[in-house]
Amino acid sequence: MEEIYYEINFRLKRVLKFDDDAILSDSQEFFAKANLLRELRIEQQFVDENIKAGVVRNFYTTEAVKVEKTDLDLSEELETAYTEMLATFKNAKTIPTLAYLGGELLDSVKKKIFESI
Repeated sequence: MEEIYYEINFRLKRVLKFDDDAILSDSQEFFAKANLLRELRIEQQFVDENIKAGVVRNFYTTEAVKVEKTDLDLSEELETAYTEMLATFKNAKTIPTLAYLGGELLDSVKKKIFESI
């Protein structure tokens, strides 16, 4: 999977989508093994639920990994930028690990984060 990820994401400069536990690229579909899949699900939770910080529970004991949100004190500008960045990933139907940060996605992320600091 790592070789395929590198090939698609960096050499071909494509965003991989994460949908219903499948990794998608154009007409190809890949499936991650257990540990990577759990990590991708956690990332998906962060994106879907706009989680800024959290504690991961049950990582090795069950497939149903849970993220307990924790408070993180951010400036209003940085919090807004982070929320908008997560929305960028959500709109692209991807997560940071699977995203190729180039083109519109890179511009959007850079604008949102770096304008806030």
